[in-house]
Amino acid sequence: MTTFCQKLTLYVILNTNLDAIAYSGCECKEVGVLSNEQQAPSVIRLSFRILEKHFKEVLDVEQLTDDSLKCLGLMDRQGYNSVAELLSDDNEIPNAAFEVYSFAKGYKKSIVHRISLLSQLDIVLGYFNEAYPIDASVKYVPYEAFREAIINAMLYRDYHVEAPIIVDITKDGAVIKTPGGLPEGISNADFINGQVSIMRNITLAEIFYKLKIIGRLGTGINVITDAYTESASKPTIVVDKSYISFFLPAIKSDEALAINSIMNLLYDGRAYTIKELSKKVGFPQSTLHTALESLESQKKLSRVGTGRNAKYLRAYEQS
Repeated sequence: MTTFCQKLTLYVILNTNLDAIAYSGCECKEVGVLSNEQQAPSVIRLSFRILEKHFKEVLDVEQLTDDSLKCLGLMDRQGYNSVAELLSDDNEIPNAAFEVYSFAKGYKKSIVHRISLLSQLDIVLGYFNEAYPIDASVKYVPYEAFREAIINAMLYRDYHVEAPIIVDITKDGAVIKTPGGLPEGISNADFINGQVSIMRNITLAEIFYKLKIIGRLGTGINVITDAYTESASKPTIVVDKSYISFFLPAIKSDEALAINSIMNLLYDGRAYTIKELSKKVGFPQSTLHTALESLESQKKLSRVGTGRNAKYLRAYEQS
């Protein structure tokens, strides 16, 4: 019978590439979290239903035994370590918490704590999806950037600091404020440029990697910045002694940008076909169709003619 460790080893071999093993060229440093992950929780037996569910999806494992937990680095002869409690269903580590504010909830404070970090991640991402749904037509924060910033905060925060991770989701963007500054020896510039990965909790990061929650280790900052490659707006990272703060600005969707471009162009008083508009503003006709329908419904422009030969002009220009 194949053991959990054998399944896990085979899975890692089959799903790990050389870039991941090398941590993408980043210098990964570990600094102690909760006494080098060895601080024992106060309970005798922990429950791991959520963690089991995730491993069932990747390894088809029905139950995590003590041997499984030892294989994952969550347990030894003395019992559980602090990372085990972080991933347990009734996580009692007091500083493992989120304090979330969202415009979609009227900026009322929501505390997410006393549950597995895996459940915390799902809940915080749920707040984000409610504020910035996939079909957002005006502004949106790139989902991959927000998700990576949240995971970055969970993996690299200092759990000794008696403060939650603060998440503020506004119409202008999202702020993720992580307790604990950079360890000594790591410069702000190296961190912001994605050159150094602060491995405050390697065991947790490795488990997230095995669960496919993260890709290559040590690439979080690059994922965040890459999400804004095509945007004039860029994320901002501020590092001080007590916090690392990410500001992820909301960027306008193609439809919103197309609407602005169309209205600016039509100030010349001329009428344009959709083909002419596409050449002028640089958006595909499929995007312009939606934008033009929105402007028509708002009575901001008028259409003359039908079909492909239809022309559009600002409403007040029509005689």
